Amino acid sequence: MLFVSSSSEHPVFLAYVLLSLMALFKSYPSVGDLALPLSLLPLWSHTFRYLRYTLVVLCMFLMTSVLCPVFWYLWIHAGSANANFFFATTLAYSLAQVFLVSDVMYSFLVHRYDLCHGLPRVDSHGHTIALALR
Repeated sequence: MLFVSSSSEHPVFLAYVLLSLMALFKSYPSVGDLALPLSLLPLWSHTFRYLRYTLVVLCMFLMTSVLCPVFWYLWIHAGSANANFFFATTLAYSLAQVFLVSDVMYSFLVHRYDLCHGLPRVDSHGHTIALALR
C-alpha cells in the first residue's frame, strides 16, 4: 500500500504494476497474460539502466519457454512424466514474473530518487557536484 500511495502522481506506472500482478497471480499462467505488461514495459525505457536482474529474468523466461512444451509433451503424450514437472516450470515462470515486476519497481523508484536528490558527479577539477531537478 505504501507504493500505491506514493505513486499517485504516476497512474500509468501504477496501472502497469497492477496489470503485472494480475498476470502473476492467475491460477493457470499463460504467455498471453504477460503480453500486455511486457508491451507496456518500453514506456519506462529511461529506467532500464537501473535494472539489476535483467540477465536472470531473461534466462528464466527462456528456460521456461523451452521446458514447458517439453514437459507438456512428456506428461500428456509420452506418459513418461507427471504433472509435477510441468507445475515446476510454471512456478519458475511465475518467479521470473516476480523478479521482473520487482526489478522494474526498483528501477522506477531509484530513478525517481535520483531525479529528486541529484546524481553525484565530478567536475573537471575533481570536485564533487550534485545535479538535481528543481
